[in-house]
Amino acid sequence: MKRLFSFLPFYLLVLLTPLPARAAGANIIPPVNSASGQVTQVGFPSGYTSALNYYLSLYWTRIINAILLVLGILAIIYLIYSGIQYITAGGSSDKTKNARQGILYALLGIIILVASYFIIDTITSLSTHVASSAG
Repeated sequence: MKRLFSFLPFYLLVLLTPLPARAAGANIIPPVNSASGQVTQVGFPSGYTSALNYYLSLYWTRIINAILLVLGILAIIYLIYSGIQYITAGGSSDKTKNARQGILYALLGIIILVASYFIIDTITSLSTHVASSAG
């Protein structure tokens, strides 16, 4: 049992390391008047009509990603906990059944979280694309 817990921090580090966030259009480059060399107006990434729209979109995207990350961490912790319960069930059918249900629910939760991340990312990408082609 000690050996299992000695590798646990490494597994958690590998499993829970967040992937780099995709910051679409994070570089805001102000247009420069070539004749005078002065900045004429501040530019925003395509699809955003004002700074408020851009920063609200960025704010909500970060909040949703943070919520999904926390829920993913909890689902993985619950999966590990249920796996340990399954290993230590000792042949008891009640404990084994509860542990299997816990593993199933944790895996379903992880699948739902991954699917919701891709759905939200797709909707965000499409709405930005529609807004940029409409404006």
